[in-house]
Amino acid sequence: IFPHRVDLEGGAFKVWREERKNCAKFEMYQNPGPIQLSGPSAGRIATSIADKFSYLRELERMRTYLSAIKRRCRPGCDPRTVRIASQSLSTLQTVLDELMGPGQGIEQREKQ
Repeated sequence: IFPHRVDLEGGAFKVWREERKNCAKFEMYQNPGPIQLSGPSAGRIATSIADKFSYLRELERMRTYLSAIKRRCRPGCDPRTVRIASQSLSTLQTVLDELMGPGQGIEQREKQ
């Protein structure tokens, strides 16, 4: 886990500032770990994710782009369309592999 600075003026920390007195007074710690797969906290969206740049909105936008590519690259379409889409996605994969760090992206691609 890479360390990150906390934005003391950001929305997530402002919400925490409001809640921390109640957390200290009452036993309100419901989410002891980074991922909750069941229980009352499982469906919650982290404030830092929802607040920062709307991670969920960006994910939906990415899914829309992928759906559009899928519609355009159907059997019988112009082969140039498929080639350009394939090369662009390959380039994107390479960039994302670089963001993951040395060696990690290649290992994950080999597992698939």
